[in-house]
Amino acid sequence: MSGWELDCDCCKKRIKKIKTVAGEYENYNLDDTIHEKHYKIWAQSVASFLHYPLAYEKLNPESKIGELTVSELERFLEGKLNLKFGTYYHGQSEYDEVWLAPRKLTFDGIDYFIAGNIDGNVNGVLIELKTTWVTAKYKIQSVIDKAKIQADIYAWIGGFQKAEIIVKNLAKPKLSTTISYEPDTLDVKANLLNYIEKNKHLIKKY
Repeated sequence: MSGWELDCDCCKKRIKKIKTVAGEYENYNLDDTIHEKHYKIWAQSVASFLHYPLAYEKLNPESKIGELTVSELERFLEGKLNLKFGTYYHGQSEYDEVWLAPRKLTFDGIDYFIAGNIDGNVNGVLIELKTTWVTAKYKIQSVIDKAKIQADIYAWIGGFQKAEIIVKNLAKPKLSTTISYEPDTLDVKANLLNYIEKNKHLIKKY
């Protein structure tokens, strides 16, 4: 089977990507056998779990709302809002999004790969952009706090020593703010293991 070769971003094995009859792309080993999928965890999901722990305890992300699960609906709505507002701002920004090579973490003998995209890398400084409509100080601080959790995980994945959080307020531009800080990665591994332990039944292979 023909296709283009690349390295698996998780296990680093040389594979090839092939377009199926259905029009989707599948990963194959070079000997034409199916490449095993890996458990992948997105940094943004972990940040939400750590920032809103009670919501995760009270609301099962796999419960149904209509035809969609809660987690699917959340991703759908987030995508729509980002398309209308966040993506526009990101597209107008001076930074280029950077895909981080996933970092492996083993729990109960199973390998999980922590992945994510950062909004920019400027001379080794991790850039995390956020857009918001909230204007109350405590709500803006909540946006900043979650962004820091997310940036700390990115720093753990990519080895960053410095980070910059840029919050663009779409309701009141004068409330936009930028925070430069040194990421705290000391507890990231423990927090990730806690996330896996409590949500491993929801983690999927990709």
